[in-house]
Amino acid sequence: MSIPGIEVDKRQTKQWKTWLEHHSYISPLYKIKQCSDTTVAIPLVAMEVPVAVDHPLATYLAQFQMQVQLFDLALFDNKATMFKGVDLARNYLRVNHNWDEDTLLLLPEKWIKYNDIIVLSCPENALTQEDSETILQAYRTLYPDLKAILISEGAIGGELRKPTMINFTNCEDTVTTVIENGIKYKFDVMKVMYSPGNDTERKRCKNMIANENELVMDMFAGLGYFSIPFAQSNLSKITELFAIEKNQVSFSYLTQNIELNKIQSKMHASLGDNRVVGDEYQGKANRIFMGYLPETAPFIERALYFADLENCIFHYHHLAEKNEFESRAIQDFTEVLNRLGIEKTVVVVEFAKVKSYAPRIFHCVADIRLQ
Repeated sequence: MSIPGIEVDKRQTKQWKTWLEHHSYISPLYKIKQCSDTTVAIPLVAMEVPVAVDHPLATYLAQFQMQVQLFDLALFDNKATMFKGVDLARNYLRVNHNWDEDTLLLLPEKWIKYNDIIVLSCPENALTQEDSETILQAYRTLYPDLKAILISEGAIGGELRKPTMINFTNCEDTVTTVIENGIKYKFDVMKVMYSPGNDTERKRCKNMIANENELVMDMFAGLGYFSIPFAQSNLSKITELFAIEKNQVSFSYLTQNIELNKIQSKMHASLGDNRVVGDEYQGKANRIFMGYLPETAPFIERALYFADLENCIFHYHHLAEKNEFESRAIQDFTEVLNRLGIEKTVVVVEFAKVKSYAPRIFHCVADIRLQ
């Protein structure tokens, strides 16, 4: 593999480095390396070689009887440790398509990568679809196997938690498979939510240890975000894991993910509203996943219906301010218990702060038992 660069007198390294950085031609990925006793090679951003004679860089180099050449990548085996990925995409567009600086700043500093698809968050109509193929090639300088770019139009919304996306590159195939902590999640990025910010909770679920012969329920299964990693780690201990999902698209991928992770012997799923389906599990569940936001409290009564009240742990997802992480969960459960006349005390046996949800509001999980 070769990368573009220029060979300069090593005594002039500082001057050339300063000029190339000022004009965004120098590559942030590699360090300058010595070529000979008297010269060094300075690596450049992606560009076609030979460079067109009317290219600004070629015109400047011609004054010194120099030109861009290709160097073996092995020469630059010492990678720079820090760079911003967006700089590579911007440099590609600057060098190869003459984008001006104001337009380049429309590319967001951060994005979400789902295997071979990335999702950008940027102002409405900031990027035009007539430039979509050019921008796709720019991001392929970072991810050679990238197949699609989507643009998020805002927050996940509605009871079915559907994302709102623009298929910026008009790719017909927006289905991908993400592998996280050894778990495979297949889904359509255009149609189904997958929150990278919940990765710590998914990992925590994988590390949970079940008691023998647990019957487990997931009231809001989605793709199997939390219950699949738990089931995979505890397959020999649980008797059954019953997952409920209301969103038909999510449900189709949930069933595929159960098979992809080879846990279909113990885990099965039902399409429907957990307030309607699952009556046959009344009083049987020893563990219940309640991974739903923003309003989980209205479903506590149904969770209590499913639970073996003498032996059940509830993984209760909720929103809370910093000073009420555990107290909010206790209050939510206590209010429902009192209303139903159930004489039990709410105990938080473990607590996890998942991520920031809004200013001063956090997504939390309380593992609750009743005594």
